[in-house]
Amino acid sequence: MARIGSQPKGVPPLYSPGEVSRAILYAAEHLVRDVIVGGMGRVMVGSQSLWPAATDELLLGAAVDGQYNDIHKTDSAPNNLFHSLKRNERETSTGRHRSFSAYTWLATHPPALYAVAGALLWVLPDASRRSRPSSPTDKQPPIPSGE
Repeated sequence: MARIGSQPKGVPPLYSPGEVSRAILYAAEHLVRDVIVGGMGRVMVGSQSLWPAATDELLLGAAVDGQYNDIHKTDSAPNNLFHSLKRNERETSTGRHRSFSAYTWLATHPPALYAVAGALLWVLPDASRRSRPSSPTDKQPPIPSGE
């Protein structure tokens, strides 16, 4: 029963059931308290802990309005309120699901996460040293004024 007058849609980013089930399985096997699927999920959890009122306002505007779709759906359209839908009436393959999340993969593969963090800690200081002059004489000469 679509009481909103249109076919509801999920607010992106949406992840495939396979990606979510792999994260749940990891949490069950490794006794992890929280598993967040997707980098945007991590951002939302972090912002909720830092700025709860601002995050609530953002979600109120984006999440509620983001559930409306341009596809009209009547009250008599098939729904799963009291029974499951037949296979051909399900709306599962909208093409909007992401089948992979780099954030979730790194969160569920700690050795890879440590390797990436170590590589960043090794590369970033070297890159920052290259971007700044090593001495005051290495600075670029002033640009002539054209007079």
